[in-house]
Amino acid sequence: MNWEIEWASLCGTPVQGVRVERTDFDHFKARYKDKRAIDDEKRLEYYVSVRWLDFTRSDVFIDIAAQDCPFASYVHKTFGCRAYRQDLYYLEPGIHGSDIGGDASNLPLRDGTVTKIALHNSFEHFEGDGDTRFIREAQRVLAPGGKMCIVPLFIAETYAEESDAGWVDDQGVKHSWGIGARFARHYDLAQFKRRVLAHAPILRLDSIA
Repeated sequence: MNWEIEWASLCGTPVQGVRVERTDFDHFKARYKDKRAIDDEKRLEYYVSVRWLDFTRSDVFIDIAAQDCPFASYVHKTFGCRAYRQDLYYLEPGIHGSDIGGDASNLPLRDGTVTKIALHNSFEHFEGDGDTRFIREAQRVLAPGGKMCIVPLFIAETYAEESDAGWVDDQGVKHSWGIGARFARHYDLAQFKRRVLAHAPILRLDSIA
């Protein structure tokens, strides 16, 4: 049995193939301004979020584990909705204007007050039971009909964790967080069900490949 059939059986929804139109992606890149040296892979993550989350002016959006990324600001300026940028290590704890500091599994927001959430190349870096705790928190803060986009979601044949990887900057200094964070997790379908789906029974999963 291939993984697409197993995924459909596990999640109750089929894998959906989505075609990215190059001209549409190029148009997004022309509008999305970022002073950092990001590549098309990262821009594609933001593009997928914009297309799938379908922002409106009435939304309340959080970009989870965003570091210093301006994507939340782009969403606010483009769609006119309230947009927050959250991170544990790059922002001071609490709410500071459009920034939220602290643990993503303990957001200082009331139940059902968020309509859209995105995680860009970050969910796999939640250490320990951080993935489980976060999915519970996402279920708590999301309003009925809200959406969450995890891009990418790393699914493999075998569950695996990597620790103490980090990255080395141009000066030879090793960092544990940020680019190539020290911890990464790839789920197999059984562990994804146990660690994630089992803790978000209210959320309906749409699978897109």
